[in-house]
Amino acid sequence: MGETFGYLLTSAWTLDLLALDRLLARSWFTLLGSASALLILAGVLSPWDLPGVDLAHFLGYVLWSIRLVVSAGLLPRRPVGTSSVAQRSRPYDSARSAAAS
Repeated sequence: MGETFGYLLTSAWTLDLLALDRLLARSWFTLLGSASALLILAGVLSPWDLPGVDLAHFLGYVLWSIRLVVSAGLLPRRPVGTSSVAQRSRPYDSARSAAAS
């Protein structure tokens, strides 16, 4: 029961992210997300031992993993040195510059 519920939630979450996919990438990326969600959803049919369901479910998770790696590469990246931590002044830095003057 829990496994089936997990398949449903994974599929629903993946389909929910399709709106974000349209912002990040082209239609092939949205198609990849849709295909993986539907193939993962096929895992709900696993208890009935229908032919091809296990392979479809496996391929769904493979496509989902590929989509995850590609989406990580598509996320915007900040240039080095522009994080909020790097922009904060540190007390020891101002003490050193005052001592050096």
